[in-house]
Amino acid sequence: MTIFLHRIIGLGSGGEQWVTTLHTSSVGGLAAAAAAWNAFGHSIFVSALAALWDPNVTSSEYVTDQLDPITGKSVGQSRHSNVNNGTSVGVPLSPRDCVVVSLRTDRPGPGGRGRMYWPAPTSLSIDDTGKLTSDARDAFSGLFGAHLTTLAGSTVPVVYHRPTVERTTYDRRTGVATDHPASLATAIPITNVLVGYNLGSQRRRTNKTTQVYESVAI
Repeated sequence: MTIFLHRIIGLGSGGEQWVTTLHTSSVGGLAAAAAAWNAFGHSIFVSALAALWDPNVTSSEYVTDQLDPITGKSVGQSRHSNVNNGTSVGVPLSPRDCVVVSLRTDRPGPGGRGRMYWPAPTSLSIDDTGKLTSDARDAFSGLFGAHLTTLAGSTVPVVYHRPTVERTTYDRRTGVATDHPASLATAIPITNVLVGYNLGSQRRRTNKTTQVYESVAI
């Protein structure tokens, strides 16, 4: 099986860049996996979810990397441009707000979970307590579940853990050495999608945005 790292890159309502990622596993090649990912991303933005995002929220580039099975590094890449926009007439939220789509597998514990971070919807999808409305939450979870199922027909969405090399660490206080054996990469199929009411926050989405200041003399 070949592991692929997929990304969707776009702009938020304030012009800041957002990125969301997903790993998949397939017996097919890079071209087939990239085509399936392009179709997945396009389907998300032309589905009912488009009505939840501001028109300035766009998806503009779809990237797929084929990963080396030993090192986990990219050995091939496909990039595809396809600009799609939201259609909501509501007020945009903070650029740092995001919808967290939790990805679950049959493996218990943190090693069996993953996340995708998507732009936040507009104010029309937020209730008086600052949380996602039930309609917005159901739309995100239902549509993501459906589109991930379609994607799995070509390349299976997985929670991926990179391979590690053999190493030794030392406790400075005790001087005790601990050996860490090398481990192979693992790819666990995703079996469930969850979306909560609370929005997430990603500070890095505004870190590279040019700040504009208003100066007042005192």
